[in-house]
Amino acid sequence: MLSARAAAACVAVLVVVTAAAPTLRSPETREPKPRPVVPGPAGTTGSLRQTPRGVLVPTATSDSVPGVAVPCTDFRSGLTVEVRAQHLLADGTIASNWTPDGTRLCLGTTDGVSSAAVSDGHGGAIVVWVDNRTGDGDLYAQRFTAPGSIAAGWPADGVPLCTARGSQYRAALTSDGDGGAVVVWQDFRAGNGDLYAQRITAAGQVVWTADGLPVCVDPSEQAAPTVAADAAGGAFMAWQDRRNGRPALYLQHLTSSGAVADGFSGGGNSVAPSDSAEFNPALAGCPGGGAMLAWEDHRSGTPTIYGLKLSSDGSPAALWPAQGIVLAPRPGAQQDPVLVSDGGDGAIVVWCDRSTDRGDIIAQRVRGTGEFPWGPGGVEVCAAAGEQGAPAVVVDSLGGVIVGWEDRRARGQSDLYAQRLSAAGAVRWSPGGVPVCIAGGDQYSLALSSDGTGGAIATWSDSRGGSAASFFAARPIYHGPIPRLQSVKANPTRVELVWQSEPGDDRSYAVARQRPGGAWTELTGLRPNADGLLRLTDEHLQPGEHLEYRLKGAARDAEVILGVVPVDLPLPKPLALRYARWERGWGGIHVAYTLATSEYAKLELFDVGGRRVASRDLGNPGPGDYDAQLPSVAAGVYFVRLTQGRVERTAKAVVLR
Repeated sequence: MLSARAAAACVAVLVVVTAAAPTLRSPETREPKPRPVVPGPAGTTGSLRQTPRGVLVPTATSDSVPGVAVPCTDFRSGLTVEVRAQHLLADGTIASNWTPDGTRLCLGTTDGVSSAAVSDGHGGAIVVWVDNRTGDGDLYAQRFTAPGSIAAGWPADGVPLCTARGSQYRAALTSDGDGGAVVVWQDFRAGNGDLYAQRITAAGQVVWTADGLPVCVDPSEQAAPTVAADAAGGAFMAWQDRRNGRPALYLQHLTSSGAVADGFSGGGNSVAPSDSAEFNPALAGCPGGGAMLAWEDHRSGTPTIYGLKLSSDGSPAALWPAQGIVLAPRPGAQQDPVLVSDGGDGAIVVWCDRSTDRGDIIAQRVRGTGEFPWGPGGVEVCAAAGEQGAPAVVVDSLGGVIVGWEDRRARGQSDLYAQRLSAAGAVRWSPGGVPVCIAGGDQYSLALSSDGTGGAIATWSDSRGGSAASFFAARPIYHGPIPRLQSVKANPTRVELVWQSEPGDDRSYAVARQRPGGAWTELTGLRPNADGLLRLTDEHLQPGEHLEYRLKGAARDAEVILGVVPVDLPLPKPLALRYARWERGWGGIHVAYTLATSEYAKLELFDVGGRRVASRDLGNPGPGDYDAQLPSVAAGVYFVRLTQGRVERTAKAVVLR
C-alpha cells in the first residue's frame, strides 16, 4: 500500500506545464516498492476509473490577477477544483497581471507511482498514468492541447501503453523530439521487477511492440528507471540493477524504431562499474548527442554524488574516467541528485549535502570535458539552519537554473524555498533562498516548470489543515533582502523585537501577535530606519504568558510571512540592584538593576559624606532587568541608590584613577 503521505499527495497542488517544461521525474527510492495500490482522489465514491492522479483540464476563466483561482475539472471524477498558480519571474518577483489562460495545463505533482508528464513541444503535454480499470496497474497515455482539450485522434479514455498481466508502474518519459514521447517503466508481468519501454507518436499511435519492448528482463530486480532523449527520436534509459547482488547502474539506448543502438547489449550495459552500491540515477540528454548521468555512489563508504558523460554508444566520453568523477568532494553524505542539461554538452546537478549535521543544498555545473566552472566544491544554494532536502531544478532560459527544495529551518515543519543561480553559478536572490511557501503544516513534493522567459512556475503538495493534502494557492515568491531577527528582549509586561534588513530598505512590513489558541492580531506597520533596523515594542502584557510574533512583507498583491518569533514573558522579580561598578574605559559607573512594578523609578549617586553627586530618572518601563550608566566622577567610594515607589535598594561602587 502507499504511505499516508503518498496517498495524500494524490490530491496535490498543481503544476503548470509549458512547452519549455522539463519531464517531471519521480523521486526514486533505494529499494523497489511493493506493488502499488493507487488511490483515487479524496472525496469521490463508488467505482472510479484511475486516470492520471491530479491531471486537471482548465476551463474558461477571466481571472487576470496573479494567484487568483482558476476553475479546473478533474476528469477522473468530474469535480471542479479551484486551482491557483503563481508566475515567478527571473528576478524573483511575481508577474503582474499574469493570466493563467489556455496556454497552460494543470498537472498534479508526482509521487513516483501514479503519473508523469512531458511537454509535447506545442504548449500541451503527454501524460502517462497507472490505470486500474482492469484490476491490475496498467499504463495509459493521453495528450492534451494547449487549451486543455484532448488532442485530435486521441481516444477519450487514453491510449493503452501496456495492459500485460501483473502491475506496471513508476513510469518515466521524455520527448521523442517530434511531439510524441518515449516511456520506460517497471513491469511485474513476470513476477519480478523488469523494465519495458514504448514510444507513442504525437498522433497517439503506439510505435513499438504491443505492451512494450523489453529493456531489461534479467531475473534480478530492476528499479528506479529514468530516461532522457537522444536528440534522434530515441532515448537513453538508466536504472538500478541487482544482477550482481548489489545495486548497480545499467544503461540502455533504443533508437527511434525501438532497436537496440550500436554498442549496447539486449539487457543494457553496466555503467561506472565498481564494487560499491549505486543508487538513484538521474539522466539528461545532450543536444549534440550522448547524455549526462549523475548518481549516489557508496564506494567511499559514504554516499557521494558522481557524474559521468556518456557517448551515444554508452562508453565514457573522451577525457572521462570509466567510473565517473566526484562532482564536489565533501566529507558528509550526499543524496537525491537531480539534473538538467546546461544547453550544451554538460549539465547542472543539484543534491542534498550532509557534510554538516544537517542537509544543505549544493549545485554543481559540469562541462562535457569534466571541468567544473563553478569550482571543485560547487555552489552552496542553501546552508541555512535546519534540514534542507528533496531538491527540484529547472533551467531559467538564461543559462542558469532555478532550484527549489523542502526546508525545515523554522518550527520543525517542511516549508519551501527557492534560489536562482546564474550561468556562472552566482546566487541571484537573497542568501539562503526566498520563501515559496512558509504557511502552517508541511509543504512537500515541489515541482518547478519553466515559463520560457527565465522564470518558473512553482507548485507543491500541501498538508495544512489535515492529514490529507488539498489544493492550495501557490504563495508568492518574496524577492529582496529578508529581515533577520537580531534581538529579543522581554520583561514581565513588555517585549522588544529588532530585525535587521539591508541599509536603504524602504519597504513596508507588518507585525501580528498571537496568544495560544487565539487568532493573529495585527499590531502595527514597520519601516526600516536608515541602518535597516525594524523595531517593535509591545507593552502592557501579562507576566508569564507565551506569545508569538509574525513579521510579514508585501509581494505585489499579496503578503508573505517572513518569520515567526516565540516569546515567553518572565514572571516579576523583586526590586534589586544587581551591581554597580566603575568602567575604566570611559570612567563612568555601570548599573544593572531589576524593576518590580510599572511605577516611576530613579537612580542616585552619593559620596561618603552623603552628598548627592549625580542622579538619573528611569521612568516607568515596567518590570524587568535593565542597565543604566551614571556619569564619570572623581576617584573615591560612592553609594548608588535605586528607588521605586516606597522601596529602595543600595549598592557600593569604588572608583579608581
